[in-house]
Amino acid sequence: MKFLHVIRANSKFSFIPFILMGKPEEVEHLKSSELKPNEGAVKRPVDYEELTTLMNEKLAYFREYISALA
Repeated sequence: MKFLHVIRANSKFSFIPFILMGKPEEVEHLKSSELKPNEGAVKRPVDYEELTTLMNEKLAYFREYISALA
């Protein structure tokens, strides 16, 4: 978690997708907090369909960010 806080504080990393994995109660706490559009969380054991959906969501955000630069 400390790593994420360091990255979140630096605006030049605001577009990099982050997906955190944790225990179900940790994931619920993270989801109830204010995650940025490039951040997500999945619980362990990982449901690969849920992970794939979340990855596609975050990559779509990244594509939109890159498109906005052009």
